[in-house]
Amino acid sequence: MKQNTKQIQNEKVPEGWKIKKVGDLCNIRRGASPRPIQNFLSNKGMPWIKISDATASHSRFIDHTEHYIKEEGISHSVSVFPGDLILSNSATPGLPKFLTINACIHDGWLLLRDLTVDKNFLYYFLLNEREKICAFASGSVFRNLKTDILRDHAITLPKSRSEQKLIAKILSDLDTKIELNNKMNKALETIGHVLFKKWFIDEGKKEWKEGKLDEVLETIESGKRPKGGIDSNLKQGIPSIGAENINGLGYYDYSSTKFIEKEFFNSMKTGKIKSGDVLLYKDGAKIGRKSLFMNEFPFKECCVNEHVFILRSKEEFSQYFLYFWLDQKSITEKIINLNGNAAQPGINQPGVLSLSILIPDKDSLNHFDSFVEFILSKIFDNCLQNRNLSKIRDILLPKLMSGEIRVK
Repeated sequence: MKQNTKQIQNEKVPEGWKIKKVGDLCNIRRGASPRPIQNFLSNKGMPWIKISDATASHSRFIDHTEHYIKEEGISHSVSVFPGDLILSNSATPGLPKFLTINACIHDGWLLLRDLTVDKNFLYYFLLNEREKICAFASGSVFRNLKTDILRDHAITLPKSRSEQKLIAKILSDLDTKIELNNKMNKALETIGHVLFKKWFIDEGKKEWKEGKLDEVLETIESGKRPKGGIDSNLKQGIPSIGAENINGLGYYDYSSTKFIEKEFFNSMKTGKIKSGDVLLYKDGAKIGRKSLFMNEFPFKECCVNEHVFILRSKEEFSQYFLYFWLDQKSITEKIINLNGNAAQPGINQPGVLSLSILIPDKDSLNHFDSFVEFILSKIFDNCLQNRNLSKIRDILLPKLMSGEIRVK
């Protein structure tokens, strides 16, 4: 880690900035777990922050978790409070997050307290330096970021706390707008589910019949990958979307995008995404997750790989109804139950086609579409706006944190 400090010292430090070690700016403490942890896990009690909560949160904040430990385990763990800054140090190391809840953290987290630097500035420094910091993480299966690695990592920062705050504010204003859009999207999606339930489940007409997906689907298909798999070194081309990005409305992790050559894409007979396609996670650990892409989100031109089904309804039916029907908890459970292989989880086309579905009359479907299309369009407009805001933030981040762009 001395190389990191020496390298910064050899570079030009902006006027009015200083070189420090992260450990000089805060107290770093590793989390802890009561042992054996299985004896303390519970369905209620103290929120127990897992690394999966960091990757599931698409914002700076962790505001909830589905994991808990019993009250008697708290004294054997490390308590965190709203406003605390934590950093993942295992599995997916280097992810900084703020807490908005009282909780406990295990030894997969580092807790940063007693800061002598602006808290938000330190957050963005860690975000910007994640790759450099994690280059020193150890472990062949799960990488582990040792406390000393972070403590000794060098940081250049403005001497003035006000300049630190100004830099952080530019970046946090962008993130705040993204987070507001995400909150709006959740509210809009909830409205869509409420309308669907009220019109088709609670007040459904007796003359509507229940059929099978086979009766309403025009297409069920998956994609493929080039022989030998995706070339991870390919940084442009046509995005090939895998099951990891099939996770509800408006979600896409652009950092995980993999590409295929345009020539291979043109040769594909199936798997090319069209606006309004319903996508279903077909094999892997998260069978039953689904999504719907439209209005050039996440890309104007893209495809799926062999782990994803594309579902397209017949013209007289409704893609929107199809999505909300499949996204019911009871139907999701039926999809999961289609899997008959615990070793290699997966569902096949005949199984999906055998799923039950309500078949309302055409006028009712059109009425629903006219309401929900506006809701979905707004969701995806927000998603595309977030994509542009994220690009701006990612361009500014290294320039602001290095002093290349100065603010006063």
